[in-house]
Amino acid sequence: MKNAEAQRKTGRALYHAEAAAEYLISLLVTGPFLAFAAKHAGVSDSVTGILSSVISMGCLFQLLSVFIRKKRVKSFVIALSITDQLLFTTVYLIPLTSFSPQAKTVLFAGANVLAYIAYYVAHPKKISWLMSLVDDDKRGRFTADKEIISLISGMAFSYAMGAVTDGLSESGQTVTAFWISAGVITLLCVCHTLLLAFTYEEPGAAVPKAKSGGFSAVMKNRNVLKSMVVLVLIYCSTYVCTPFYGTYQIGELGFDLKFVSLLTIINGVSRIAFTRYWGKFADKRSFSVMMEKCLLIFTVGYAAMTAAVPENGAVMMIVYNVCCGAANAGLGSGTMNLVFDYSAPELRADALAVSQAAAGFSGFLTTLAASPIVEYVQRNGNRFLSVPVYAQQIVSALGALFSLAALLFIRFALNRKKAAG
Repeated sequence: MKNAEAQRKTGRALYHAEAAAEYLISLLVTGPFLAFAAKHAGVSDSVTGILSSVISMGCLFQLLSVFIRKKRVKSFVIALSITDQLLFTTVYLIPLTSFSPQAKTVLFAGANVLAYIAYYVAHPKKISWLMSLVDDDKRGRFTADKEIISLISGMAFSYAMGAVTDGLSESGQTVTAFWISAGVITLLCVCHTLLLAFTYEEPGAAVPKAKSGGFSAVMKNRNVLKSMVVLVLIYCSTYVCTPFYGTYQIGELGFDLKFVSLLTIINGVSRIAFTRYWGKFADKRSFSVMMEKCLLIFTVGYAAMTAAVPENGAVMMIVYNVCCGAANAGLGSGTMNLVFDYSAPELRADALAVSQAAAGFSGFLTTLAASPIVEYVQRNGNRFLSVPVYAQQIVSALGALFSLAALLFIRFALNRKKAAG
């Protein structure tokens, strides 16, 4: 018994390191780093945009996990993790090949999509396995510490890799920059694999009982369905407006990239400052109550963006990023832990897969639905129903309404007590 508890304790420490290593890899294959690799691979901006949209729907791939039944998931998770990380490595090797631009585009897009399929198929089972090492009454503090470690290491890592990449690129050594990035991902892949390999897998902890799991079991569980609704509303609140903020900052609000970078730092610092607080709060009061508070803060942030115009844009964007960081400090882990609270241990992997798939797809559809609104307002000279307004102000108001709807659903429709089973 003591030996098993010691292994669980070591496993929790390894989980912190594993999450950080995985986060660092993700930084190199998203955002500006992905755009940099895509540009030098000859991938057009439109294709890169489409690829980013497809990746945002990656949660759908988690549904495949529901149909894969494993008595022990450790080797399965490790195999798929190696696969997705090696595919990500090729993102930096494809630009170095002598293939035609068309072939590079196909290979670049294919490597990314296949990598995310492997990642998302393994993700629910990996989370269920690793979180089984954490006592239920300590999940809040544990996930808070895990997130803080990843965020702090990520800020330092992205700055360092950005400086190295920019320096080499400006001096005409782009090829060297790609080799270094590919090498760093490979090294992180090795570290990530070893961390998983040495992490204890508790016998039966993440294994569904004979007929207790699966898609039908998830859909028959009212508590899980209610927590799923919360996730869907949160994703809708995010994806109805945030995809349009980038162009708003650079365009209408007239920010330079240095100020945009400063906003990112403000967001990150705010998130780090609140993460531990929300973790302790959730362990004491429950994740549902914690998420109510976070959604209220998010609603305030979206309200600030509803009022953002060129004259006050800098102030409103600072308010939004402070609120966004503070809210995501709880919501980042809260969405996963809420599903865990309202599902029995043997159902958690499948419940997480179905819930995040539904939320991800809903978020994607919300962005598609909001796009015509943005185009309509901009095409009419930033006027809506004869009222002068920016498109991002309208979608921000919708984001506030979705966030408020999620808050009210938790308050009035969700049993605020932990109701696993």
